[in-house]
Amino acid sequence: MAATDFTSAGRVVQLLDPDAHSAGATPAGVELDTKGWRWLHVAVNLGTNAATADGTINVQSSDTSGSGFATISGATFTIAATDDDTVLHGVIDLEQQSRYIKLDTTTGTGGVCDMGVVGVLYGCANTAEYIDASAGGADELAFQVLV
Repeated sequence: MAATDFTSAGRVVQLLDPDAHSAGATPAGVELDTKGWRWLHVAVNLGTNAATADGTINVQSSDTSGSGFATISGATFTIAATDDDTVLHGVIDLEQQSRYIKLDTTTGTGGVCDMGVVGVLYGCANTAEYIDASAGGADELAFQVLV
């Protein structure tokens, strides 16, 4: 198998800050411009949640930045209190979605939900245009181990 140039193969974006989100909260994540990318892998990292904590995370898309977002069919994470210390994840084909992606997150009223969400964009159409791999750039590769 040929080695992959991971410096230009993907971009990791924090979609929701890792935090202990309070009961009944609607934590706001960032809006992500997916122009030039083929796939988005979304990973929800759950910590220790309250005994009755739950919630939902809907991945939404829109053609317009800032408005018109609708939940992508099938792209909903359901969080149960029993999901402590787990990672939930899914993959979205960006060619089948609108350009802008954001999360619609709601924690249940049962207690604090400890979570963070990252997205990994990959399959870039033009790495020179869409990836900043310079020192200190948004997509700086910290390490690469290929055996």
